[in-house]
Amino acid sequence: MRLGRLLAAAVLALASSTAAAQDDGLLLRDGDRVVFYGDSITQQRLYTRYVQQYVYCRYPELDISFFNAGWGGDTAEGANKRVLRDVLELRPTVVTLFFGMNDGGYRAPDPAIRKGFGEELARLVDSLTANGARVVVITPGCVDPSRAKRMDGTVYNKALRGLADEALKIAKDRGVTALDMHEALLTFQTAQQAANPEFTMIPDSVHPNAGGHVVMAQALLGALGAEPMPPLGEVDIARKSATGLSLIEADDREVVLEAAAPQPASVWIDPAATTVATACGFVRDMAGRRLVVKGLARGTWDIAVDGTRLGEVTAKDFAEGRSIGSVGWERGRRLHELVKRREDHYFQLWRDVRLKYEGRQGLRELVASMMETNAQYHAMIRALAQPKGAHRITLSRVPSSINLALKRPYVTSDANGFGYGLGGLTDGDWTADGKHCFATGNSREIAKTVTVDLGRSERIGAVRLGIPPFGSTRTIVVSLSAKGKRWKEVARHAFGAASGQRKTLWFDPKPGRHVRLTFEDRYQQRHGHEPAFAFVTELEVYGGK
Repeated sequence: MRLGRLLAAAVLALASSTAAAQDDGLLLRDGDRVVFYGDSITQQRLYTRYVQQYVYCRYPELDISFFNAGWGGDTAEGANKRVLRDVLELRPTVVTLFFGMNDGGYRAPDPAIRKGFGEELARLVDSLTANGARVVVITPGCVDPSRAKRMDGTVYNKALRGLADEALKIAKDRGVTALDMHEALLTFQTAQQAANPEFTMIPDSVHPNAGGHVVMAQALLGALGAEPMPPLGEVDIARKSATGLSLIEADDREVVLEAAAPQPASVWIDPAATTVATACGFVRDMAGRRLVVKGLARGTWDIAVDGTRLGEVTAKDFAEGRSIGSVGWERGRRLHELVKRREDHYFQLWRDVRLKYEGRQGLRELVASMMETNAQYHAMIRALAQPKGAHRITLSRVPSSINLALKRPYVTSDANGFGYGLGGLTDGDWTADGKHCFATGNSREIAKTVTVDLGRSERIGAVRLGIPPFGSTRTIVVSLSAKGKRWKEVARHAFGAASGQRKTLWFDPKPGRHVRLTFEDRYQQRHGHEPAFAFVTELEVYGGK
């Protein structure tokens, strides 16, 4: 079993073991009001955002409201002092308690500190359960000793382990759900740093970054009993059978599938967190949509969903089943952004208005108005999360022969005068940036061309090209010529606007030394750059028999 799978299994086991004793299914219920209560790590509003987004995507039928009551520098003692004002005021049915990082005083283990933390946490749990809330006790996380400056991180992790054990004991004694976040984070961090000593997900040693918060969200979702996102479906091409999908067309070069039933919104992950989200198994085991495709021709296949390219997968991996992340990513991205806006709005309502102007005339009416806005955000989020539409999934086989265009020279009819993407058409790098992405100039002429010299005549049967997620490139025509004078069109493709799509164009093999791309039209809308520019992330040319 690979390291990533072991880590993911460990994190999920830690997250769900205590939850199973509390409830056989999802801890959350329709109509719940959930408060995330904690210190600055909760106030970061990151793990809380991923938890909310996931619940809305996975359980769109549930009407659940979320509130963030994190306060930088807080302790269990401080939490008891403000619980009536900041938590019970919201009439919560579920409260997550995430304290301990500051309680230990950033020093060596101290029995007196551990005892005091336990007493305060127990009082907090009792107060909340007495008011009818279901409580989830989260142990303090860990620090990154490699980034610690004001303390000995290894020693402080031992102190945090002691506080974590105290929190788990309190939760067990009171029969409430518990999550050992310390073990979940430390296990993942230790394994990652063993493979790469430069790795960190806690850059200042205390506050996790976007990736660290994904690990935390995964663990908390496990403790809440959340299930993985539903699979996309399974297809057997040879038998022409499918479950959850329709097989629209299939050959040894391209397969088109369609998920006709209404689809849930995708769980969108910040690009800054995707590496960690993959390593910890969040994409594979929870957020991704599992897709099984049997009977594909051997080799690597490019996958695009609704015109947006998601990556490359081998036929072997597809046959075994592959979790596809960011399916229908645009709706998921908008959902994530709405959750962020609502959390930020509530933080302003609570900290910058209700507490700052307490006792002032007109405050009650202003707070009521802002809470109504919060409710409207909630309604928008729920509406966006409802299953809708259908996904069209395109699998395109990637040619396995040598790329004849790699590093070959080219000329364009409209040179870019801004230094953008010089050499980027055939440099072998698909990165969509100013160094590696080819761009024409911004003259108004139509059509524009770029011509690659392969150096000698070759028998050509396929080209692979793509556009970046910006610009107004539309139709690209592919032509061949023996001497660069007479041209024969062999393929064309109309790309979706700023789709980031890649496309392999196959055709009956023909001889040619020169390969020309002609940009014969463009979208009129501006997508990051004025429409007169034409962009290509990369051009690959392959031989044919």
